[in-house]
Amino acid sequence: MGVVLATLRQRFEAFISTFDGYENIDALLEGQHLPDKNRADYLLWGRTIVVEQKSLASDPTDRVQNYADKLKAEGRLIVYGTMSIDMLSDDLRREFVLDLAKNIDAIVAKADRQTEDSREIFSIPDALGVLVILNEKAGMLDPKVIHYALANVFQKKAADGSLRYPANDGVILIPEAQVIDTPHGRRIPLPRFTSPHRRANDRFLQFSDALFAAWSSFNDVQLIKSAP
Repeated sequence: MGVVLATLRQRFEAFISTFDGYENIDALLEGQHLPDKNRADYLLWGRTIVVEQKSLASDPTDRVQNYADKLKAEGRLIVYGTMSIDMLSDDLRREFVLDLAKNIDAIVAKADRQTEDSREIFSIPDALGVLVILNEKAGMLDPKVIHYALANVFQKKAADGSLRYPANDGVILIPEAQVIDTPHGRRIPLPRFTSPHRRANDRFLQFSDALFAAWSSFNDVQLIKSAP
């Protein structure tokens, strides 16, 4: 009897190893001392793609009440009874969403360094950089919230006015915390986000299309692909 791959991370790692040209970067660099160098997770398609994989491991549910309490303490919110996010002004709703997803900033910043350093380590400056975010448990962070957070962090600028996080060309989100059960079986929405620098849009869209099709087949579920 085969081993049951219980978690999303386990299943994705088994899945990605089936891709053409798959190489595990940790295995490639085992035993090598590379001070001050970060590394991504995988190389694919003849080292033309660098993939960094991240996971959202916990659901930030407590932040909802904490945020409401903070607004009340600051006198910016007066609420009697149950509060809905729809009761907030546009500015407060934006602030709330970014607070709810603020760990996305740390994920993007770390992945930027890992992708850039991996290009340098393997001398592949033109390789496509892709960040894959696995969301198995953070039900509060639905794809729209994450997309909003990504749009905010990818627009951040460095002191010279350039984009602060230019290394990755796009983000693929696999949000199994939001699997949809229908009379026809389970369906998984698969959103993607393209970097605002847009230097490799066509290549990123081509790769993400291939990954989406293969992932839905791997899981035997219907694919729902959002617009770029």
